[in-house]
Amino acid sequence: MNLFEGAFETDGTFLCNTGMKIAVPHAGGRAGPQGRPWHTPEHVELVRDDATGCISGQVTVTEPTGSETLVTMRIGATELQALFRDRLNATAGDTLHVRLARARPTCSTRPAASEFTRAPQPAGLPASGR
Repeated sequence: MNLFEGAFETDGTFLCNTGMKIAVPHAGGRAGPQGRPWHTPEHVELVRDDATGCISGQVTVTEPTGSETLVTMRIGATELQALFRDRLNATAGDTLHVRLARARPTCSTRPAASEFTRAPQPAGLPASGR
């Protein structure tokens, strides 16, 4: 799952802390940090570098999984995972051009990762929680 940190703008876009903009159609008119968009890896599309909405990222990991390829890439300081339905011949350091499927970003009111707290450890359990 791709979770993005930043703030909503009044035009329906989400400006990530890293400067990347994401169109979130159903979030228009609500500026501020009231939610965070998330995007599933299978709704990231491989596109040409001149395509509308193109985001260029540097591949950090490729994981062939049979007929699909899971790719982790960095776009500035943002990590993005993409699941492609084809075998992709990309290696760490390569640049890929992708686009987030426009109708797919979803807003969440989940707190930022730094705001999560760990539940107290029940008495009698070892430190591993087992």
